[in-house]
Amino acid sequence: MVSKKIQKITVAEKLAAEEEILNEQKTVDYDTREYQVEVIVQKYTQDIEKDENELFIPDYQREFIWDKKRQSKFIESVMLGLPIPYILPLTVVRGLK
Repeated sequence: MVSKKIQKITVAEKLAAEEEILNEQKTVDYDTREYQVEVIVQKYTQDIEKDENELFIPDYQREFIWDKKRQSKFIESVMLGLPIPYILPLTVVRGLK
């Protein structure tokens, strides 16, 4: 077993870290909505035959592709108490590449 020496943080280092956190904070705006299951199903099934439905379910992602920065941002969001949606609606503009 490898023992690690725990380095104590000084009061000055703690204050500097807290100041850096305050300086780097950004406002995050978000909106949450609750839909009845019937509404979600309707948005998915309506016009599905023409591929014009409001909601679609993409193929599941099989491989892990999040880089360290994205992982860190997700953990930060959880720690800040930001809502993590069960369904993430996106606006898709057809014809744009």
